[in-house]
Amino acid sequence: AKDVYVSTDGEDANTGTRDAPFATVEKAVEATRGAGPGTIWIGPGEYYLPKGVVLDAQHGGTAEQPLVIRGVEPRAARLTGGRMVTGFRPITPDESKPLISDEAKRHVVVADLAAQGFPQLRGMPAQHRAHLCEEVIFDDRPMQSARWPNDDFAVFTEVVDGGASAPIHWVQREVYRPGSFRFPSDRAKQWDFDRGVWLHGFWCYDWCDEALKAATYNAETGELRFAVKHAYGIGSPRPYAKRRRFYALHIFEEIDEPGEYYLDRQNQRLYFWPPGDVSTQPVRLTLCAAPLIRANGVSHLVVRDVTIENGRSNGVELQNCRHARIENCLVRNMGRNGVSLSGVDVAAVGCEVTQT
Repeated sequence: AKDVYVSTDGEDANTGTRDAPFATVEKAVEATRGAGPGTIWIGPGEYYLPKGVVLDAQHGGTAEQPLVIRGVEPRAARLTGGRMVTGFRPITPDESKPLISDEAKRHVVVADLAAQGFPQLRGMPAQHRAHLCEEVIFDDRPMQSARWPNDDFAVFTEVVDGGASAPIHWVQREVYRPGSFRFPSDRAKQWDFDRGVWLHGFWCYDWCDEALKAATYNAETGELRFAVKHAYGIGSPRPYAKRRRFYALHIFEEIDEPGEYYLDRQNQRLYFWPPGDVSTQPVRLTLCAAPLIRANGVSHLVVRDVTIENGRSNGVELQNCRHARIENCLVRNMGRNGVSLSGVDVAAVGCEVTQT
């Protein structure tokens, strides 16, 4: 069995021994490809994985000696898909004018992401459940993209255009076009729809929720029309289910409490009302769009005692693996699933999966 070491003060030009460790997990995984059983020992610290790490059928061990990826100290090695955001400044008076909350105008800070070398932010999809875009993590906790209302749901009852037929088979409806509804208050008059407004709701049935981008809003009539079609149309065909729940999000004007943020994806800026001190508590932006650890067709693999965090997709993804285990890992702040497993005799044991 071969042991390979990784340390924050290592170099990838090293040999990967205890005295000459590698600097990156990617290099260690590359070094063990085709080498059979062994252990990749990862020292304490943060390891940024811009594209995640990938293991294939050339990795793995045996029943007696598996390939092990583990932390030297339990959960002290942090495999992260996010990068630190720094260089915050107070929001300017001109920038803050659209904000509804006067208190927010005094507390929101701004970071120029382009100036810090961040890649271009992904455009928010017009229709989604998990958008898989960048998100903000503060002091190891996910923050809230600015929304209204801050808690619970708003409710509308008046459908202007359902955009769909009556049910044609059980719950299925023929959907002709994006629908519209009468907004239940004047709140939307304060939003810039050209900047972008999304609404997440149960548009037809209480078992099917989705976020949809708004196309237009008529301030005189209150009609809000979507930019894309919902699979079942807008409004329930059942007379007893006219109350439809929703909330609006990704709205700059609605930064109105600590923990809310807005990512200006066109101009590469983060607007944030931090719930603490950004000079002492870290702010991170999730960047990695791939699973942080991905194994396909690997046999006899163990991932143990590491923290896996701050990615836009899955934390750990094992596909078609055999005799593989994720043990005593902390998986948090992921954009999709914490752990996704398929294969024969694969399991997650003693792990904490949270905030994902």
